[in-house]
Amino acid sequence: MKLDSGPLANNAQLHSYLLQIAETLTRLGQTDAAKKVRSAAAQASGLSTEFLGESRNALADVFRSASSAMPSAERDRLAAVIDQLNSALKR
Repeated sequence: MKLDSGPLANNAQLHSYLLQIAETLTRLGQTDAAKKVRSAAAQASGLSTEFLGESRNALADVFRSASSAMPSAERDRLAAVIDQLNSALKR
């Protein structure tokens, strides 16, 4: 499944983004959220649809539970990535 028109161009960039968000969450003391995101990143070698779905679910959980601890620019990018994943999964 291809990621179009959004902050990420492909699954490799999504994987990198997930690892970066997990690091940010760890620094912010959000270790449970970081574990969920790392778990989604571990799906990168599997089916693309599964990887995108797991990533979307993990990032949506982060947005609901931990985004208030993030700087606004990171929170905005997180929302944009979630929207991009939702669009990709609708196809």
